[in-house]
Amino acid sequence: ETPGDYSGHKWNLSTLWRYLSEVLCIDWRPVWEQTKEICLKTVLCGHQHIKREVASQIKSEYNCYKLLGFDVFFDANLKPWLLEVNNIPSLHADTIDSFVNRPMVAEMFNIVGFHVSKDVASKNQKAVSKKLGLEKLDISNIGFDEKMYSKMKADEDVNKQNKFMSDELSHEEYIENILDDISSSDARTIIRSEDELSQTVSWTRIFPTPSTHPYLQFLSSPSYPDQLLGAWEAEYGTNQEKREEGQKILRTLCKEKHHLKVPINKVNTEKTESRRAANKEDDQSTNKGDWMDIDMFRKFQ
Repeated sequence: ETPGDYSGHKWNLSTLWRYLSEVLCIDWRPVWEQTKEICLKTVLCGHQHIKREVASQIKSEYNCYKLLGFDVFFDANLKPWLLEVNNIPSLHADTIDSFVNRPMVAEMFNIVGFHVSKDVASKNQKAVSKKLGLEKLDISNIGFDEKMYSKMKADEDVNKQNKFMSDELSHEEYIENILDDISSSDARTIIRSEDELSQTVSWTRIFPTPSTHPYLQFLSSPSYPDQLLGAWEAEYGTNQEKREEGQKILRTLCKEKHHLKVPINKVNTEKTESRRAANKEDDQSTNKGDWMDIDMFRKFQ
């Protein structure tokens, strides 16, 4: 009934951190970092399963996101313990949780980035462009453009992905070279990532960040986007000045419409080495229905 007060049994995170800081005189930041690490490791344990399902089920990069609810217990020493992960967390608007759920869901939709449909855009193009100040940017279409989310790849994209998915390349080598020539597919991936990050206010990105590249070693087959975005964060994610430098590069590519270059004839992306490697790993799996990779879990012990 009184959100933000130190009463009741339902607090949001900002209230908990304020309580630790103001009442208990404890720095909450290390606790939050440990909590984020638990969430990251948990998702990585299901990486192969998620990767396999996305490859087989998702036809466009636009229509896929997942909200997970993590139940974490803090002991007397403020060490976080994972209790469970809710695959379909309750989001009823008329409950005591609405103080937390409503802004959380609103920001989630901003991060997901739903577009104005083509029909709505065509009818309201002029009014929306004026309202958002898009006229000066010479944007002719404010509606959904499927090319931005296309999974089709040109030969140059496939060749580059095969090159950087090679086991012969070290982490240092691909970090140093993968951003030298940003392909159209690369540009789409990075632009979407930057767009998502720009919408975060209360949400926090836990992967990729400039410091999470060591976690790739725990994956039997990191995806090409994992490596690409890991390199991008290492180069341009360390501070705001570097972030703006990277965004400037993306703006130049967008003005050239480089990110919208999609092959007319569909390229069979399943021929890439990364997909073959993923299939090989799946064949070796004893139970493809398991969400949790037990071997991965043991690596974190």
